[in-house]
Parts: sequence; C-alpha cells; structure tokens
Amino acid sequence: MRRLAVGTLLALVLVLGVAPEPGLAASQPTAHCSPGPDDCGGWFRTDVTVSWTYDTAGVTQTQGCNVNTVSADTTGAAFTCTVWYGAPFVGNTVSIKRDATPPQVTGGSPSRPPDSGDWYNRSVAVAFTGSDATSGIASCTSPTYSGSDGTSVSVSGTCTDNAGNTSATGSANLRYDATAPSVTASPERGADGSGWYRSPVKVVGSGTDGVSGVASCTSSSYAGPDTTGASVGVTCRDNAGNTSSPASAVLKYDASPPVVRAAAERPPDGNGWYRKPVTVSFSGTDGTSGVESCTAPKRYEKPDARAASVTGSCRDVAGNAAGELAFELKYDATAPKLKAVKAEVSKGAAHLAWDRPADAISVQIIRSPGVNGRRSTEVFRGTKETFVDRTVRKGVRYRYELRVADEAGNATETAVTAEARPPLYQPAQGAVVRAPVLLEWEPARGARYYNVQLYRKGVKILSFWPRVSKARLARTWSFAGKSHLLVPGLYRWFVFPAHGTPEQPRFGRVLGSSSFRVR
Repeated sequence: MRRLAVGTLLALVLVLGVAPEPGLAASQPTAHCSPGPDDCGGWFRTDVTVSWTYDTAGVTQTQGCNVNTVSADTTGAAFTCTVWYGAPFVGNTVSIKRDATPPQVTGGSPSRPPDSGDWYNRSVAVAFTGSDATSGIASCTSPTYSGSDGTSVSVSGTCTDNAGNTSATGSANLRYDATAPSVTASPERGADGSGWYRSPVKVVGSGTDGVSGVASCTSSSYAGPDTTGASVGVTCRDNAGNTSSPASAVLKYDASPPVVRAAAERPPDGNGWYRKPVTVSFSGTDGTSGVESCTAPKRYEKPDARAASVTGSCRDVAGNAAGELAFELKYDATAPKLKAVKAEVSKGAAHLAWDRPADAISVQIIRSPGVNGRRSTEVFRGTKETFVDRTVRKGVRYRYELRVADEAGNATETAVTAEARPPLYQPAQGAVVRAPVLLEWEPARGARYYNVQLYRKGVKILSFWPRVSKARLARTWSFAGKSHLLVPGLYRWFVFPAHGTPEQPRFGRVLGSSSFRVR
C-alpha cells in the first residue's frame, strides 16, 4: 500500500476535527454566517459572509480561517478553518447552501374534470406546479375559483422553493359559467280563436346565454283540462350544464263544446201536437270560454210529421261548435177531411156512409133536430165508416153534421141532409106537377115487380107492372078498352109489391098511396 501524503492525511484530520496527538489542549474553530443564521445552517437567499472564531492563545498557525463571501447559488460550498497550537492543530468545515433565484410556475391544472363539455359551472380548485434548479420546489398554491363567468378566466398561483423564494405569479385559464341562461316560454302557434286554444298546443322554450351559449331548451304540450289559465313551464340548459328556472306560458284552453238547449215558444196545441207554426229558440252554456253565439230562432210550419225536428247549435268563444241538437216535435196543421159523405133514407132509417182518412181518430155525428124534441143530439161517435139512424120519422128533414178530428186536434165538419121519405115519395104528397110525371117509390124487399094503379075521381084509369121502383106516366095511354089522357086534375096512385108473374101474381101488402095534381 502506498503511503498517504502528509498533506492528505492532515486534511483528513482537519475535516474530522481531531488532533494527531490526542490529549493536547486545543480550541476548535467556529463558523459564523452573516446574515444568519449564525450557525450557517439551512438555505440562504442572499450573499453570505462566512467568518471564524477560535481561541487565539497559543496559536502558531492558521489555514483557511479568513472571511469568505458566497454570492452564487449553490447546493453546498465547503469552507475549512484549521488552527495550530504549536504541534497540535484543530479544524472545522462548513457547507453553505445558497439559492437566491425564485422558482418558476410551470402550469396549473383544475382538481377535477369540467362539469359539462369543457366548462366549469361551480367552484373549482386549480393546483399549480413549478420548477427550481437549486433548492427544489417546496410547495405551490391551489386557489379555488368561483368568480366571474368567462370564456377564458385566469386563475393565478405561485410556487415556493425550499429556500423560501416565491415565484412570480403564474396563471391557468379555464372556461367558467355558473349563471343559468334566461328563458322565454312561447306557444308554437297562435290561439285557435279569440285568444283560446281548443286543441293540443306545444309550448317551446327559447333562451339566451352570454357566456357558454344555450345548449338546449325543453318543450311541453298541453291538452287539458279546460281552464282559463293553464301554466305550462319550460327550461333551458347552457353548454356549461346550468339549467334555468322554469319559465311559464299561461294558456286559455277550452276543448269542450258548449251544452245546447232548445225550447219552443209555447206548449203543444193539443195532445202533444202542434197545429200551428211554432218558433224554436236555442241557447247554450259553457263553463270555460263562454257561449259566443247560437243558431237563430227557427220557425217550423211544415211538413206535417209525427217526428218532425228543428235543429240548432251553439259555438263558444274558443271556437268549439256543439253538434246539432234536434228539438223533436209532432206537427200536424192539416185537418182531416171525410170523403164520399152520403146519407140515404130507406125503410124508415137514415143510412150514412163516408170514407175516413187514415189520421182520423174519431168521427162525431150530431143530428138536428135531435132526439125527443131536443134541438140537436150526438147520435154517433167512433171510428167506423157507416152509421144507421133508426130514430127518424117520415117527412122530417134531418141535418147530420159529421165532425172528424185527428190526434193533433185538427177537425173539420161536413153536413148532409136526409129526409125520411114516405113509401111513395115522388111526386111528394099533394105536389103540383106538369106532365109527363115521374113516379118513384121505396123498393120492397124481395119484390120481382110492382103493380102501380092510378085513380082519377075515384075511378081506376091505369094499372101497369114495372120491374123497378119508378115509372114515368105517358101523356096518353089505353086501359080497359078506353083511351086516357093525362089532363089537369087530382090523381091518386097506389103501389103493390108483387111476386110470381103478371099472369099469376102474388101481391104483398100495399106499399102506400099518394096524390098529386097535374096543372
């Protein structure tokens, strides 16, 4: 092994602060730094003056104990002071760390991802980082931003190195919008009528946002219930994720038609039927927008019908039209009429017949003169088409008033006359006639022919056999071998019903006799 040089060995001893000859009295040098700390520990940010103190008694030699100044950054500048006290010596070494250069801010990063897209909408901490070439970074600030909105807001931060130097302010930019957009609610179309909606309508939102801009807006459809003021709310959301408070559009909504009522101007004229023109009026009620108009009154006057109707409707302010309401009525303004009315008297009875119309519900017959001396008597009421009056007297002229009525109460009257004729009725008893003379009599049941006998001044002047119940007298004729002439005067005639043949007649009872005068 090579022997160490004396100088090297001495330096080692000084560094270790030991004397080569233990036991000798010695005082180790002490380093002092200015500015402090006096013991020269830690980092210095300014020029540092290093000086030494030691016991000067008995000092024979010193080395490196002069005053030194450190004016450059360093991670450790070593200074050694050695003192000899005769043969023995002692030494001490100090290391000076100087960093007078502030660190640099290298950047800042938010502590969390953006809230929406690349935007923040609530407080966020920004952590800064830095670099320092000598003492190294001790810490950097992490400020929280909750300030004004902006598309590029600046957040400031600093770093401090281990020597205590603080960097210049650095900045980091971020997009920040904590303000919700403003929103307006509007129906997508105009009202259906007079400010009212009567069918579903969509309310759409539109918004403005001066920072991040509007991303989207909601919409909402309204389809009822009916109301004078429906509040429909919408919102908008900006690109930073802020959602507005709801904005509302107030709608008047009425999708229900009014309720229609109809009323006639008067009650039916009879039995639920109208016989004369009637006016029907229409009215309505609407609990929301109110009734705007109804069909004008309508007058019904034809045609006749058991199920007639008058229709009308109403419209509300919102424009809803009610369906047609039918006011049903029975209408008959036409009175029934009896047709083919006739009256005949035969065999002591008056035979009446008529054709009854289909809508007639009754026929009433009033006879004048009436029964048992009354002025008039109702002798029939019913729905038949024939009537036989068996209470007539011969020679009396009767007036039959036939009144027919329908269900509505319409009625008409028809009068016929009939006379209970005597068996021999033409010419009438005692009548004065001119030639030729027509003879007529009531037919006899079962008679095949008749025997007519004519007398003048009590003498039979004619007998003949007609097959029907009438015959016309000639102006001249022959009877019983004599010629006769129908001269002026009084004549009486008889009529017998006959059966069998004229050669072998079988006579019934005489039908009657009568007289007339020829002028």
